[in-house]
Amino acid sequence: MAARHHRQYGKSSTRQTGAANTAAQVKEANEILSAVVRAIVHKIEHAKWLDASSKQSALSQLDGLRIYWGQPDNDLWIRGYDAVPDMGDSLMGNWANLSHVLRHVRQVLSENNYTYMPILKEPDWQISKRRISLSAARLIPPVYYENSTLGTAIAPLGAKISSMLLSAFVVVARLAFATASQEVTALQTERLQCFVNELQSAGVSVTSSMLADVLRVGPLADAYWLINRTEEGRGRLQGLEWFTDFQVMFMSVCYATCGRAGDVEREARCNVALRNLPRFAKAFGCPKGSPMNPVKGCSFF
Repeated sequence: MAARHHRQYGKSSTRQTGAANTAAQVKEANEILSAVVRAIVHKIEHAKWLDASSKQSALSQLDGLRIYWGQPDNDLWIRGYDAVPDMGDSLMGNWANLSHVLRHVRQVLSENNYTYMPILKEPDWQISKRRISLSAARLIPPVYYENSTLGTAIAPLGAKISSMLLSAFVVVARLAFATASQEVTALQTERLQCFVNELQSAGVSVTSSMLADVLRVGPLADAYWLINRTEEGRGRLQGLEWFTDFQVMFMSVCYATCGRAGDVEREARCNVALRNLPRFAKAFGCPKGSPMNPVKGCSFF
């Protein structure tokens, strides 16, 4: 099954964010949010190192969570994409050009003293309102392709959502451990430190956002199976037919994360996440004890 893409990016049919915010796309985005939340809830509920009070406090913050879609200024949006070449049929190739697209858009916005970043503005997490804010630009190519495979649909949206939630709850001490015991706090630190050590051994300085990016892939992989319990998803991606859709999901997350080759920090975010994920090892047949499936790996939940 070939993924159907928009051929032209920056043209009237796809560059207007209002037109992109269709009911079908929003429905799928909300399904992805729901699946990621359910995956994280399941992990919290079954985390043996969390006490009952910590679990209850954390789970209460996820109840009723929804997405708020922000709309950037269309005039600046259109100007920002006027000079961007039309996108082709290759989703992976288009993602490779995403960094160029973003640089150009940032330049246009900066020249107009416009601070809202349509695609990669850090999303807002508002606990009191039970919502996360995402740009409507995340629903159009090359970030998101309507009617694409499940793996390529869930990767850009689900990865960001999962990263946001884990950053809010786990890394930035918002797992609502207000009543957490010293034992729980120590175990949390110990489990995070395992990932920190691996990242540092790769030669990078660890930040909270980096940890969130590493931890997000586990819930994302679980969310994939909650939506569709088969590695084939909605079919295989044209040009990568020899990979299952589940494998392509992992590839898509890392492809969008890593950017250009040689970026040690971004490569570490991908490698450390995957080598500590049993679902990845099983999907690609990595034997126990191999570089991408260590005998003793890290696990947060």
